[in-house]
Amino acid sequence: MYFLCTERHSQLFNIRMTACLSNPWARTHAAKLRDMGVLGMSSDESDHEEAGRSTVVRARAPRYYVRIQRWRHRSVGPWICVFDVLHVLNRRTSNELRGSYQRIRIREELAPRYSDNPRFVVGLSISFYDEEWLGSRRSIDLAVQPMPEVFSFKHNSHLLESVKPPFSLMAKD
Repeated sequence: MYFLCTERHSQLFNIRMTACLSNPWARTHAAKLRDMGVLGMSSDESDHEEAGRSTVVRARAPRYYVRIQRWRHRSVGPWICVFDVLHVLNRRTSNELRGSYQRIRIREELAPRYSDNPRFVVGLSISFYDEEWLGSRRSIDLAVQPMPEVFSFKHNSHLLESVKPPFSLMAKD
């Protein structure tokens, strides 16, 4: 099975990078987000299949369930989510109202859905990789090439205040 980065992965990366660069408090994370690149973006699957069986699902906008990359540490998702919220806020406060609404992406904490994509980003800070996943790799130094630096996934408190309610659950101290 061969996995490609889709147009959706590229679109997600560009949206997040633009949102990150739009805010002076978020901009400090731009280099790390850029390092993750398109390959570091999660995928999602819609509940479209359920629409044929459920009038409730058919009546509302589709929901997209995040499929987590197995190699990513659990702290990466909430960290990236702040950029998604910034994008929505920027979009709602701008005069550019054309286009469709942002996808509703649901991250399931209790029973996460994982991507089947075996590809991963090489050379990130060791903090970006899931410890269990790293432990399952045969030659970590050759294949994954993690950088020894530790990265804190904490955002600036001013940034967190600007994306608060109803988004306060996305980034906990």
